Amino acid sequence: MDLKVSKAILLLFLMTASVFCNVRWAVQGDLTDPAALATHDPIYISANGDFDVNHGVVAGNGTWSNPYLIENYSINANSSAGIYITGTTADFIIRNCEIFNGTELDNSEYGIYLDQVTNGTIVNNRFEDNYIDVYAVGSKFITVADNYMTGSSDDSIYASIKNSTIGTNQITDSSNHAIECSSCTNVTLTFNTIKDVTEAMPLLLTYSDTIDVTNNAISNSAGGIEVYEGSGNDLIFNSITDATGIGIYLYRTNNNIVIY
Repeated sequence: MDLKVSKAILLLFLMTASVFCNVRWAVQGDLTDPAALATHDPIYISANGDFDVNHGVVAGNGTWSNPYLIENYSINANSSAGIYITGTTADFIIRNCEIFNGTELDNSEYGIYLDQVTNGTIVNNRFEDNYIDVYAVGSKFITVADNYMTGSSDDSIYASIKNSTIGTNQITDSSNHAIECSSCTNVTLTFNTIKDVTEAMPLLLTYSDTIDVTNNAISNSAGGIEVYEGSGNDLIFNSITDATGIGIYLYRTNNNIVIY
């Protein structure tokens, strides 16, 4: 199907949906069971074979239908990344974990660090006072959803990924961007709630193509959404309120759709 025809169909669907449903999805990102948390040391996984009980895995076999599960941990990240996963292809889920204090070692500590990872899900976690809460590079088929993030000293989420989704997260008080996508392809950013990001553009796309930025709510911040180079990005039905700077800024970018 021709790209222009596909986009036209998408727009028709979105505009029709807005007539029948003008209520934004409620974002409830946070822990699902705080009482279940147990203290755990930082976790480092560098191969599929490391997904075992000694590396914090509590269930699963790494398949799509039964992913490895890392859950219910409280991790102090002041000496290393809370959870560092690199070079894996097995399916895994990180959920109901609290990761905090990742800013004390030369401002280089992360909540969760994914490098060259395929098939990872980060859902219903709480991040507080980290350098970067989620840092994902060279990775694909990643989902970051329903998390609560506050007090990062740099970005809350930094991503250089493809074929992935970042959605329904609550992000507050980032010292830099709430979400930064750099050299991303085919990523959906949707229904995130962002507020009190006062030092930089809350949502930044750089050198990224075919990014769908839809139904995000940004408030009380330094601006809204910036797209720096890249093409084929759709910015649709995003809410930007009480901004002290530019709402939507496009620079050296083409073939975008902006509806608000």
